[in-house]
Amino acid sequence: MQSINWTLASFADLRASEPVGELAKVYLRARAARLEPGGFKALRYSVGLFASRHGQDRIAAITREDGKAFLRDIALLSASLGKSYRYHGMSLDGLLRASERRPDPITVTTQKRIWFMVKGFLD
Repeated sequence: MQSINWTLASFADLRASEPVGELAKVYLRARAARLEPGGFKALRYSVGLFASRHGQDRIAAITREDGKAFLRDIALLSASLGKSYRYHGMSLDGLLRASERRPDPITVTTQKRIWFMVKGFLD
């Protein structure tokens, strides 16, 4: 992996060959300095959910179907899980299993916010 001192062109070149998980780390490091702590926490959570599912996949291999499946899955997440430290750092699949027992799905607004942040990463 190249150093954090990348240009937009070099980042675009990396996208085709690097796994999503590695690119997520680089992206989050670059964004950390520009965002307020609360905004960064939301970005880290959103991109982390996507990377937990596709971390080993090359970013160039991500399809529209992968995006649709991610959107379907985040709609099933429970709102109460995000408030509990017990679930901190859990993968998307782990959170989905934990959400099966809870009747309080996240709001459409939260789903859109998560997707907006993931889309920004993918773009």
